[in-house]
Amino acid sequence: MGEGYLTAAAGIRKDRPKLTATIERMTAGDTLVIYKPDRGARSVKELLVFLEDTLAPRGINLEILGSR
Repeated sequence: MGEGYLTAAAGIRKDRPKLTATIERMTAGDTLVIYKPDRGARSVKELLVFLEDTLAPRGINLEILGSR
């Protein structure tokens, strides 16, 4: 089972060094946990692109706590 990571990266900035560093440490099966969708991206489209281009190829899962 993978490891979970909690990040406070804001979706407002295009460059997110803390989020990038966190993702670089993650491996397949790990889960990136964010509080709500706007903490990971500025729009639903940007969030989907992030999932498709960044997380999915590395086998990283995404959990959004605020969506429960």
